Amino acid sequence: MLEFRRSYGAGQIDPFMALFSDSARNERGGRQAIYEDYARFFESSSSRKINFSNIDCRPASPRITCSADYATSVKRKGKLLPETLKGRIELQMSSAEDRLLIDRIRIGA
Repeated sequence: MLEFRRSYGAGQIDPFMALFSDSARNERGGRQAIYEDYARFFESSSSRKINFSNIDCRPASPRITCSADYATSVKRKGKLLPETLKGRIELQMSSAEDRLLIDRIRIGA
């Protein structure tokens, strides 16, 4: 979750997408949908922060599922004040090449 937070804040799509497995999915579809959503989001924002709290990770071999409350602060290009959003996120991850990769991301979980 720390790497997710760092990559999200940096707003660079390639390092962010390196956190996801080739078969990753979200509510809209597969890895390409995730790429399109975040590329558009990073392009339209000049700064972004995400913080996690109440993190609950549950191992379920061969995966681990982490859910957490999140709070974001996003400054959109051309806007003076940042937008804030709070909610719940769930990341299902599996081990690949000695690191955890996200297989599924659910917002509002």
